Order: sequence, then structure tokens, then C-alpha cells
Amino acid sequence: MRIVFTPLCLCLAFAADAQNVGIGTTTPEAILHLRGTQWTKAIFEQAPGQPRGYIGADANGTITLAANAFWTGSAWAYPNAGASFYMLLNRANNGFEFRVRPEGQPENTPMVITAAGMVGIGTTNPQKPLSVAGGMVVDQNNQNTGTADHMLSFGSASGEGIGSKRNSGGNDSGLDFYTNFTPRLSITNGGNVGIGTNNPQAPLDVMVGGGRGFRFRNDLVPALEIISTNANDGLAGIMRFRSAIEIYPSADGNRTAKLDLRNTGGTATISLDGSTGYLTAANLPAFAHKKGEFASVNFVPLGGIMDLIIADMTVQLPGPGRVYIEAGVPGYFQELVGTSNASMELKLDEYQGNSYVTTLEKLNMYGGAFASPMLFHNYTESGKKTRRFKLVLYKNGPGPGNTIVGPGYIKVWYNPVGLVVN
Repeated sequence: MRIVFTPLCLCLAFAADAQNVGIGTTTPEAILHLRGTQWTKAIFEQAPGQPRGYIGADANGTITLAANAFWTGSAWAYPNAGASFYMLLNRANNGFEFRVRPEGQPENTPMVITAAGMVGIGTTNPQKPLSVAGGMVVDQNNQNTGTADHMLSFGSASGEGIGSKRNSGGNDSGLDFYTNFTPRLSITNGGNVGIGTNNPQAPLDVMVGGGRGFRFRNDLVPALEIISTNANDGLAGIMRFRSAIEIYPSADGNRTAKLDLRNTGGTATISLDGSTGYLTAANLPAFAHKKGEFASVNFVPLGGIMDLIIADMTVQLPGPGRVYIEAGVPGYFQELVGTSNASMELKLDEYQGNSYVTTLEKLNMYGGAFASPMLFHNYTESGKKTRRFKLVLYKNGPGPGNTIVGPGYIKVWYNPVGLVVN
């Protein structure tokens, strides 16, 4: 039995056998079947003039759940004041869309879910399973206490991810990079980077185990600092290189290459100066030095004074004591042909800076060959002093053309322990 009512063009049909109700159709296909033109909607309201809720469908089959907004078939209508919100199962776009219209402003779509399962927040064209157009907050409730529980994780039930400790102590408000649920690399809120430590004390602080590590500091000048938490650690401060160490001048050429070894007070006690090749030490015999090279002598036919520096060394003597100096040319010394008088000398000279002070020892050389000529000098030093010694070949007068001399050397001993020269 079927009863049909058509008041004011509203068709209401009951199908008794299936208990289906049709509004706008005489053949209802569900418990409630609504059919209309344009945008078929159901309206929910508390009282006349108050904001309404709508459930509706358009000709494309798009289903809409809306608050204070409905589709007229060609445009959205907003019958009451206030903001509007609507969710669409969009048949035309094959996706789920969340739309809002703040009062007095155009609508926008802050979130979509595509048919492929892509979620877009702030974008209607997500490229990944989750695409966020702007920023994203992880752990907004500040629950991270320095564990992997409230971090951005990678993988299923994994301990790999990035977290930020939000309570006081440790790496508070920094970033921690985890593997196997353990922080391996940390960046503090102040910008220090720690590897193996979540409390780096320098721009780069690397802990290698056993309380040992190294730091790249930036105090007055950048420096590499090797550390140990054990003051008696014999391995602390060891830096091993398999091949070589090269120290270059500054890029602008204003600072020469230099290597300083400093005491606990920060004073350089051993220095190697790249600009001159001088090696100086505050305490002998901790100082070892040998200058050796071949030099080519060119005496002009008409003579003229000429000093050829074969070896040059500066030492810092620690205090009163006996100083022994040996200088010579053990490797090769070619006879200066044509010399018939003492016009050539091998000298051990003392300098203060670049100024000549005196000749400590000298050897006059006449015609003939000399095998390994050497000079010896000793004296008593009165206190802590810096001394500079030079081994010089001196020529005054005519002589041959080119002569090869060398290598030359200078050795210094300080009583009571001899200085070992390699």
C-alpha cells in the first residue's frame, strides 16, 4: 500500500513494505530519500533568525556539512551574520575539503584529503601523504623531558628522530638528534654543536668516550682544544696525524705560519716561526735545532766585502750556566782557488736581533782544501737570555767565480745536560 501527499508541490511518499520515506520522490530507495533541484538540503535550527546547520548535496553528488552556509546551486549563501564552516565530500575534485569563511572575508580551504590519501594543510595540492604549506609545531604542550617519547620520529616504532627538550636542565630548548633512542648530536639554544654530548661548551664539542674529546673554540682566536675529565689522563691532549701537518699563513698574508707550544700559564715556551724558520725554546735542552743547507758563493772579480750566512739560530737560555757552541761545515767545502792570503774566514758571530755584536770564533783560510772545518766556543751565561748565533763565510778581496759551500750547522749545549741535535 502506498500513500502519496503533494501539498505545495512537496511530494512525500511512504513505501510500507520497506518502511522507506521519500521526499520529492515517489520511489524512495532508502529509509529517508530526499530529492530536489539545485542544492538539496536539510536545515537544522534552534529558533528563527539564529545560525543554521545544513546537510546537502548538489547536482554533482558533492555532500556538504555546513554551519551558517549553503550552496544555492551557483554560489554560497550566508543567511546569518558570523563566520561559516563547511566540510565537503567533493565529487568534482575527488577529495574531502575543509573550508572556512571568517566573517566579512573570502572563504579559504585550510585542509584537504585527496582520493589518493594525500593530506594537505594550507595547500589544496599535497605532494606527499602529509604536506604542510607553512610551519608545523611538534610537542606544542612541551611534554619533552629529554627522551625520545615526544620527538619527530622516522620509521615504525623506531628510536630515530629529532626532539627538543622543553624543561629546564640539560639541552633545554635545543635540538637533539636521536638514533636507537639515544641523542647522538645536539645543538644548544645558543648555537653550540655537540657530538657525543648534549651539553657542548664550544661551537663544536666532540666527546669520544672515556671523558675525552676535543673542541673548536672561538675565544680571541679560533682554536682546537683537546680535553679530558681526568687530570692524570696520559692520553689527554694527543693528536695523531698519519701523514703531515701543514700550517699556512693567513689568507691576507698579514699573519705568518707559526707553531707555539705553551705552558700552563699560556706563555709560548717553544716556537717555530714559518717566516724565518727559527725555532726558539725557553728551556734547554728541551730545544733542538740544526740549520743546514748548500749555498752558492759568487765573488766578483774586483773583490768587495761579502758575508754569506750559512746557518742562523736563536735560542732562549733558561738561566745562569755554562753554554757550549759548535758550528761548522762537515759535509762539503770546496777550496777557493786563487786565494794566497787570509782573505777568507769562517766565523761564529753573535747578533742582537739583526744587529751584529761580535765575532765569537773565526778560522782563517788560505789556499788549499779544508775537510770539515769547525768552530768551538763556550762561555758562562749570567742569567736568562735570548741569544742569536750565525755561521758566516767572510771574503774581502778578489777571488774565484762560483764556489759551493755547505751544509753548515750550529749546535748549542747548556750545562749540565747536552742538547741533542737531529
